[in-house]
Amino acid sequence: MKNFIKTSPLLSSFFGFLILCGLVAIWASNRPNFEIRWDRNVPSTHTVEELGQALENLEEWPIFHHSLKEALVTDPDGSESKTLKLHSHLVYKIEPPTKQWKRFVMQGEIQEYEPGKKLSVRLSDDSTHRLTNLFDLFEWRLEILPATDAMKARGFNSIIRGETHARTSHWRGRLFGTISPKILMNQMYYVDLVKMGTLSRQVEAVKENLPPSYQ
Repeated sequence: MKNFIKTSPLLSSFFGFLILCGLVAIWASNRPNFEIRWDRNVPSTHTVEELGQALENLEEWPIFHHSLKEALVTDPDGSESKTLKLHSHLVYKIEPPTKQWKRFVMQGEIQEYEPGKKLSVRLSDDSTHRLTNLFDLFEWRLEILPATDAMKARGFNSIIRGETHARTSHWRGRLFGTISPKILMNQMYYVDLVKMGTLSRQVEAVKENLPPSYQ
């Protein structure tokens, strides 16, 4: 066996890499829980007012949210509406178009709200417990800002800022939060910032029953 390993440096390196990956995975899974933050800015040629109208219109949310079938607001008295209100609960009905068996319902309490400009939501429940099992705190935020002078010179009128803040509570959250925190948070953030930034093209694509337009 020793002679085989000596004459196979590539195989030896491969097994060494596997062992190293295993040790890192064990360490990451068993480390103390920690906080993860993620943010992304996407410029848009739309004005703050135009994007603000889309933020206020929950009927348009499926256009710029990942796999969202419907969003609605529930008030403390149990009534449902399509009007955003501070401390009310947002209900997201997630249903991938070609994978209906993966549908679930996600709920969050509105923590911050500035009409047409800012929305911050804290996760309170999800029907599959996929998120609540990973984190004991998960917040996501969307903010629409005026473009800077440098961005305006390039033809942009606004900047869409997405943010998440999470605290792990499970070994899978610790593992993926250590190895690939940006990928993990990007997958957990259900607003498609690029689609929102190109909203008019996405609206036209929906009207014509075409795939999303990113060109």
